[in-house]
Amino acid sequence: MLRVVTGDDAGAEMRGALDEIVLDGARRMLAAALEAEADEYIARLADELDEHVLAQRAAQWLRRSSHDHHCGRPDRGDRSQD
Repeated sequence: MLRVVTGDDAGAEMRGALDEIVLDGARRMLAAALEAEADEYIARLADELDEHVLAQRAAQWLRRSSHDHHCGRPDRGDRSQD
């Protein structure tokens, strides 16, 4: 929305328009920075969760393997579907 401004109000209106442009740019930059930070946090959390889940599965496998060995049960083969 453009219009021609004349008189003493020209400077004030120009500053208002520039302030609006600057504020809009600042909002966009802040939103982009927050989105990038949130994406990084989620990715880091997902990696930690993956490591935690793998550690839990390994511990379960070791407990089962140890239990089966002590109970005299034969190895039941591949348990990758557990």
